[in-house]
Amino acid sequence: MTPVKLSVVPSRVGACVELFSGLGGLAIGLDRAGWSHELLVERDPQAVATLRSNDLTRDWPLHDSDLRDLDFKSEVKGDIDLLAAGVPCQPFSQAGAHAGPDDERNMFPETFAAIRQLKPKAVLIENVRGLARPAFTPFVEYIVDHLQLPGLARKKDEEWPDHHERLRKALKRRPKDPVERYVVEWRPICVADYGVPQRRVRVIMVAIRADLAERWSWPEPTHCHEVLLLDQLDGFYWAEHGLPSRSPILAPFTRKRVRRVIRPTPVGRWRTLRDALRGLPDPVPQEETPALNWHTLWPGARLYRGHRGSDLDKPSKTIKAGVHGVAGGEHIVHLDSDEYRYLTVRECMRVQDLPDELEIDTTRTAAIRQIGNAVPPTIGEVFGRAIAQAVCEKPRAKVKVPRAKAGARLKAAA
Repeated sequence: MTPVKLSVVPSRVGACVELFSGLGGLAIGLDRAGWSHELLVERDPQAVATLRSNDLTRDWPLHDSDLRDLDFKSEVKGDIDLLAAGVPCQPFSQAGAHAGPDDERNMFPETFAAIRQLKPKAVLIENVRGLARPAFTPFVEYIVDHLQLPGLARKKDEEWPDHHERLRKALKRRPKDPVERYVVEWRPICVADYGVPQRRVRVIMVAIRADLAERWSWPEPTHCHEVLLLDQLDGFYWAEHGLPSRSPILAPFTRKRVRRVIRPTPVGRWRTLRDALRGLPDPVPQEETPALNWHTLWPGARLYRGHRGSDLDKPSKTIKAGVHGVAGGEHIVHLDSDEYRYLTVRECMRVQDLPDELEIDTTRTAAIRQIGNAVPPTIGEVFGRAIAQAVCEKPRAKVKVPRAKAGARLKAAA
């Protein structure tokens, strides 16, 4: 089944500043959605090198040192419509130290300082699934309340719980000027529900200025698991890949649920790892593929209890920033021959939905770190288009994003 396509957005919709840009995944997606990048902020030298060496990203203004050293008034001219931020995830990652707001790498305070300076019409924040854990619920509530009223700054030496109490009191008074407050929505999403071939769950937060909030609607999923299973049961998926039909092993209740999907469905099927790797030649050990860098087979893949690789006919496991021994075997693929191997760096880029023309000139370890930390461009495009509807000066026609039927997809965390 052909993936559902989003409708065309006018070439340029508004001005955008992006913090913590990494190698540019979110920025590429926002560019596709029509946003003009007035400034990108990234201090990691290897990510900066990637941004400056690629035709896709080299022309965007870049601040390549610490965000705390940046004076937005001198760097950015004119009004900013969107502030986007892939806020560093290490303080909230399940694989990290779980220090959360007390971690010195917590950059939410700097993000709020940028919002106060730029006063954008909208804010888009991406972070790891771990941010939604119960342990961080009080801090997430604080983030949401601060996004609603970013102008109320935290005092010097004030602890965030004390600042949160002041925010709550101020929000109860409800500022009269709608330009001073924002309407906030947030939720975990599975990127596979938007056409990325990966079961990657991320927290997305969107803040829209209150006077524009009525135009905002959360983008509905464009792809779903049940349609993939239905296409596999009916043979369409296998025919698309030139393979003999094979029936997936499903529990009876799952098979009944899948059979309730009505054709033609308004959403596409989840994209699989096999879809992502289509067109790539088999990698050769220690030998680059002509005209396609980083497609070299790396030896030594191992499987053991609790560390299984990705199935070709499902979306990949989450691509992470580690290289060897990543928990869950996320960078390993099971082949049709029943053998398994590491995914190449280029294949990891495909799974992250990064374009083939994007080149990374560094070590393998550094390349995987950049790729694992990236935001899939499709997510930036989907949310960039939806936000554009809300914050453009003149209301535009609704972006026609197909809506999934109630109960027509699995839970993102499944």
